[in-house]
Amino acid sequence: MKMLLLRLLAASGPLYDRLALRQRFALAEITPTMKINLVYPSVVMLSLIMLAGCVVRARPVVAAPVVMVATPPPPLRVEAVPPLPGAPRLYVWQPGHWRWNGAAYLWMPGHYDRRPAARAMWAPAEWVARDGQWVFRPGHWVYR
Repeated sequence: MKMLLLRLLAASGPLYDRLALRQRFALAEITPTMKINLVYPSVVMLSLIMLAGCVVRARPVVAAPVVMVATPPPPLRVEAVPPLPGAPRLYVWQPGHWRWNGAAYLWMPGHYDRRPAARAMWAPAEWVARDGQWVFRPGHWVYR
């Protein structure tokens, strides 16, 4: 090992570089403790880099306010669905629905939206009768 290091030093750079390197490394022996001190940080860094690719980002869950109305919503409107803006696997039609503004129902027209994932399906918004009231259940993505 020392001979190989000395040969490399002899073949490299100017004289002062060779002398400095020779003084620093020619007499040094690598002990088991030095090997651990050299290898351990590299293993830790490599592990952290590999684990960084495994991070799973959770989608934030946002609780929508519960909308309860005493009067039932009007019947759904029939909408003309326009042509797809792209591939069917990328876009999904979200049909229109009635929304309550605090005083009256307003029609929210349907539209295409980009799928967040290949397996995502759109569950449309709906009004559900519960205890004599009408409760709005907003549309949401369902992953199958």
